[in-house]
Amino acid sequence: MTLPGRTVGLVGGTGPFGRGFALRAAAAGWAVVIGSRDPARGAAAAAALERPAVRGAGNAEAVRAADLVVVAVPWEAHAAVLREVAPLLDGRLVLDVTVPFAPDAPGGLAPAAARAFAEETQAAAPTARVVAGFHTVAASTLGRTERPLDQDVLLCGDDAGARRTVAELVEAFGGRPVECGPLAAARALEGFGALVTALAVRRRRAVGVRLTNLAPRPAAPPSPPAS
Repeated sequence: MTLPGRTVGLVGGTGPFGRGFALRAAAAGWAVVIGSRDPARGAAAAAALERPAVRGAGNAEAVRAADLVVVAVPWEAHAAVLREVAPLLDGRLVLDVTVPFAPDAPGGLAPAAARAFAEETQAAAPTARVVAGFHTVAASTLGRTERPLDQDVLLCGDDAGARRTVAELVEAFGGRPVECGPLAAARALEGFGALVTALAVRRRRAVGVRLTNLAPRPAAPPSPPAS
């Protein structure tokens, strides 16, 4: 499945996750802009991927070009980068994939903040349509585009249309989207992502998630006949 004619802008996309997401999105027919605080670094990361649909730029240009903005920065840099791009995010569809993984912390989970990182993104850009997701998907798994994603991708967000768009992208990647409710669930998803990352580090291999026995969503009841 492909979704051509759209553009992903990766804020802080020069790391392993951003590069893997760029490869997977390009394979699904999207144009990709890899953003960085240093535009030259964004350009270098894009050139290394050798995909015609992928180019590099500064973070601001990546946001302006995007139909979907992906916040892909390490958790330690989230606040600083968010201050840089927040004025550009209002009204946009934003996917925040931040995982608070701290290898030296108990269980690999960074000290808890008052809000999830995705909630911080929403607070900084109140009219943005923020979705949190992809926390349990390894960068190396994303980058192996010759294989379907073949795992569940947990998503949450307050805007149903935004969740639907990201779910379509997950399906284009070959995964199964699992909607987990409003953005308030992001803190749980981010923490689960840190746990999965810690498991992957300990086992020295990519780890993903598949949920079992998920019943199909019940169909909406028929509308009553007109009187």
